[in-house]
This record gives sequence, structure tokens and C-alpha cells, in this order.
Amino acid sequence: MSHTAFALLLSLMLAPNMFDPRSQSNLRADSAGLSSTSSSTAFVRDENEVSIRDGWVQEGPPSQTITAAYMTIENHTGADIALRSANTEVAQTIELHKMELIDGIMKMHRVGTIDIPAGGTAELKPGGYHLMVIGLKKELKEGDKVTITLAFSNDLRKTITIPVKPRSAMVKEG
Repeated sequence: MSHTAFALLLSLMLAPNMFDPRSQSNLRADSAGLSSTSSSTAFVRDENEVSIRDGWVQEGPPSQTITAAYMTIENHTGADIALRSANTEVAQTIELHKMELIDGIMKMHRVGTIDIPAGGTAELKPGGYHLMVIGLKKELKEGDKVTITLAFSNDLRKTITIPVKPRSAMVKEG
């Protein structure tokens, strides 16, 4: 699939109401060795370190091999941390991405980390930071659950299971 076709597909999938056919994605083809999955709203909590809540993976059309995962990450430590990577068994890789409005056009690009300030949160949501789940090994349908392992800069790893939800959840939760 060409970069242009891939970018168009991702734009339609992640920001259907903000799509501008003139936009060009800043996607890179390199891999960060990431993967993601989803299941019911997860709340994994380590009072001393990090908690994950409101996680979900977007359901896609049957022929789709990419999707996105969203969640809120809370940092309970006194130091800034960063999400560095993610992986799952349901996809070949997961990349950290960000959608942002640049010169009136929504653009998506890969990021190396997602920062979570000390005592703060990072929201992974439609139209902002998210996990791009690439190379799905099976169709994900509403109600399925996906297990994702998140790796943080403080050597913490969290494994969560989050639900697959329909695109309409973007309006309700995004």
C-alpha cells in the first residue's frame, strides 16, 4: 500500500469529520516494535506508579488491517515518565502516534514517546495521541477483548485488557 493511500485510509479512520483531501500524512515506515489490543474498559492500578483507565480499541471494517487504541494514563509518581512502546499478540506492531491541526489541516505523525507529567495524565483519544495498531492478525469486532503491554521510561510494564468498540464510540468518548 502506498504512503498516500495509507495516509488517506488512516485520516478517514481516525478523523472522519476533519478529513481534508489536501492533507499529507507525516507517517514513517519504520517500526518501533509496538503492538496493541483491546477489551472492556480497563482499570489497571498501581497506586505507587501508573494506572490505566477507559481503554478501548476501535473496531474497523472486516478488510481493515489497522486500527487505533485509546486510554487515559495516570502517573502517580513524583517524576515525569513517558510511554515508550506497546505490543500485542493481535497485531504485527503498535506505534505511538499523534493527530494535530497544522495550518488548518489534520495531520498524523509517529512520535517516539508520549510524556506523562509527575502527578498528571496523558489522554490517548481520537484526534490526539493514540496507539496505532498495525498489521492486525485477525478481525476485531465489538465486544472482543485485546491485551496490550505498555512499556514506560521508568522500566515499568503494564499489561491491560481493553474492549473493542465501534467507531461511534469516538463521538461518545473522544
